[in-house]
Amino acid sequence: MSRRSATLAIVFADISGSTRLYETLGDAVARELVSQCLDLMTQQITKHGGTVIKTIGDEIMCTFATGDEAVESAMAMQEVVTEDLPRINPNMPSSMTIRIGLHFGPAILEQGDVFGDAVNTAARMAGLRLALDGAEVQPRASPRAGRSSPPARRPRGCHRRCVPARDTWTASPSRARRTSSTSSR
Repeated sequence: MSRRSATLAIVFADISGSTRLYETLGDAVARELVSQCLDLMTQQITKHGGTVIKTIGDEIMCTFATGDEAVESAMAMQEVVTEDLPRINPNMPSSMTIRIGLHFGPAILEQGDVFGDAVNTAARMAGLRLALDGAEVQPRASPRAGRSSPPARRPRGCHRRCVPARDTWTASPSRARRTSSTSSR
């Protein structure tokens, strides 16, 4: 059993609303769409120097040597799903998106899998994005002079050491933009 430690960017990318795809499109059509989406995301992961660790249903877990590679890959994944997938498969609903969470930190590599707090944090970041889907988060007034801060709350499962992201970055094909998210530090 080979075990080694490394500092890596861990990325989780998940197809939003895939359960609904199966309900509305049927098993065969939805499975083909999910498969095509995962294939496009895998191509971008590889193109940007990443390694696919595993797929879990409609989700990919992958690693990158640097945070820059991870972010570039995440933006490219968003772009191909938004622009290329509708051309490849006309059954893709306009509401279909992907959620991506990532974290850079120490991890344990063992038998082709990755473990550790960095993995858990990346998964929580993807889960945080899930919690925000469909909900507009409005900043609340801060006691500090004229500044606003996002509402203070921790994502479910987040313990005292976890500091939720202040900002969620949403990538579009032409640029990345910042949207206010949760919690003040």
